[in-house]
Amino acid sequence: KFLLIDDWALGPFPPVLKASEVLVHWALGLFPHFLLIVDWALGPFPPVACASDAHGQRCEGLARASEILKRTALDTIREERQSSRPASKDSPGAHSSALRKTAVAAALAAVVGLLVGIEVAVSALGSGYWVFAIAAPLAAALTFGGLWWGFAARRDEVSVLRAVFLGASAGIFSHPLCWYLLFLGAWSCYVTTGSCTSSLGSPPIGPIDGLWGIWATSFFSLLFWGWVTVPAGIIIALWSRRRVAAPGLSADHSR
Repeated sequence: KFLLIDDWALGPFPPVLKASEVLVHWALGLFPHFLLIVDWALGPFPPVACASDAHGQRCEGLARASEILKRTALDTIREERQSSRPASKDSPGAHSSALRKTAVAAALAAVVGLLVGIEVAVSALGSGYWVFAIAAPLAAALTFGGLWWGFAARRDEVSVLRAVFLGASAGIFSHPLCWYLLFLGAWSCYVTTGSCTSSLGSPPIGPIDGLWGIWATSFFSLLFWGWVTVPAGIIIALWSRRRVAAPGLSADHSR
């Protein structure tokens, strides 16, 4: 049909008339074979196939051959599906596999947090900043692991957009969690030992007030370190996305 339309559209041009006529004859010559291909792909339709061929014996032979080829192909595909069918995502094996892959991704996020925490502790003026080397990797692992487990690890597949969004979110929200862990640690130290006060001797911020204070401190930490944590989270998420499609977790999309 496309070639016939092409012949109609290009017809007014005399130099093209001959070429379009050749194309039309070529298309009409292939039309019987095209019907046989359709017959093989969509099922045995002898009346349609035979209508395209004046030689009924030849047509029936080709129809039988196409039916044998189609049956062989379907049997092969069925056997491959049965032999390579992955475990259900709700099975214990798939659940443990998803948990293991999430733990690996969270460990990678913790490495990034550890490097950032060490850099903060080394470059900061004053003492006591070594706690960032503890809180930063812990916050990175918890944030990335929680987001990935909740919204990606147990899915049949993870789109690139979802992976980028989750990785960037982990790189952002790990900052307030890190600050809250620091506030909570300082408050626990003050409650249990009476120390861990400020330079003026005032007590540290409490757990309730810390829920508000973390956003102000996170704003500045994102300005200094967001350019590291956000891209790193996206890279880890994209890498983890490829692992979601591994055997034991992906679904059989050909069903």
